[in-house]
Amino acid sequence: MDEGTLNDLLECSVCLERLDTSSKVLPCQHTFCKKCLEEIVEKHKELRCPECRVLVQAKVEDLPPNVLLMRILEGMKNAGNPVLKKAHRPNRSPNQLLTNPSTFSTTPVHHQHGTPDHRTTSNKHQNMQIAPHQPYAIAAYDYTSREAGDLSFKRGDVIILRKRIDNNWYQGECGGKQGVFPVSYVQLE
Repeated sequence: MDEGTLNDLLECSVCLERLDTSSKVLPCQHTFCKKCLEEIVEKHKELRCPECRVLVQAKVEDLPPNVLLMRILEGMKNAGNPVLKKAHRPNRSPNQLLTNPSTFSTTPVHHQHGTPDHRTTSNKHQNMQIAPHQPYAIAAYDYTSREAGDLSFKRGDVIILRKRIDNNWYQGECGGKQGVFPVSYVQLE
């Protein structure tokens, strides 16, 4: 596993900071840093998982640590793994990732290693008209709605962003349907 992939796996999907031994695991098995969970409770007066929106009844302090994460971090620290050394990574907060959507093109997507993604792009994506300065996102993963009002999409779908709900959720439109979806499932463009 390369360093970039490992860094992505060891970061909180809410704040994009490195997870540490104070991180908490929710009953749904998603893990987040304690600071983000406390901010969610403070803002919304309840705790729902930022990934799957399951309501968590326990207090943040009462949630268990992610033992597997702790073992991985300890093992990497003992092995002297350079991934644990803070790599300089630009702040990638969702607010700063919104750019001019007119730069969207239908040329093949190139991955980090420079190889083009040869999956077939459907005509709906190639012909999709995005208004100038209309923020949009591209689905990084499939998302199947679990609740009424959620927006389902497939990897590679283009989602027009209508409204930011909070740090973890947006309202958007995809394929003529509108709904809310987790930011962690898309790449904001």
